Amino acid sequence: MSIGRRPFLEAFAASLTVAAVSPTLAAITTKTRAVAFDAFAMFDPRPLSALAEDIYPGRGAALASAWRSRQFDYAWLSVLAGKYQDFSALTDAALVTTAARLGLELSPDSRRRLNSAYLKLPAWPDVEPVLTALRSAGLELALLSNFSPVMLEACATSAGLSDMFNQVISTDAAKTYKPDPSRLSSRRRFIAPPQNGDRFCPIRGVGRFRRQVVRLSHLLEQ
Repeated sequence: MSIGRRPFLEAFAASLTVAAVSPTLAAITTKTRAVAFDAFAMFDPRPLSALAEDIYPGRGAALASAWRSRQFDYAWLSVLAGKYQDFSALTDAALVTTAARLGLELSPDSRRRLNSAYLKLPAWPDVEPVLTALRSAGLELALLSNFSPVMLEACATSAGLSDMFNQVISTDAAKTYKPDPSRLSSRRRFIAPPQNGDRFCPIRGVGRFRRQVVRLSHLLEQ
């Protein structure tokens, strides 16, 4: 039986992750009953970047990176301005602005395809074994994210993770975005992914409210 390089690497990464996580489970579960994950720790955006590259050869990576940055810029600006829009609407607005800034023609079909990609992101290959290990240790698991409810539910289903979580929580319920204090009132242990020097994750914001924080990085992110 033969196996391709990428499936092998993904399976290998998953096995390494479980091995790394297992020794820490006892310490985690001693004082922790629930873990809330941000969506970007769960869902792999690489297919979206690949789609952008397919639509705009040689420019897709730049578009995907700038688009993602602008998503969060818009989210924070909406909080500061007190004018909330859900993350689906901000994602579309960010795409339109980013394409224009990069001088890329955004056809209705390309706009639809790129926005739709955010509804079917797969899980990182190391996610399922880690979630399984945490559940086996007796922890309750939740998704807690800026993603709109539709985005969260769609991605959880697409990634095959719907049954892994006790709760799927969108900040849309509070009509705000992280790290707004109003969304950090839950007594949870927050786990957030490091992104460009913490620019996209609520590590500093969560820490201010005395929540425990664990930084995650995937072996296959690069």
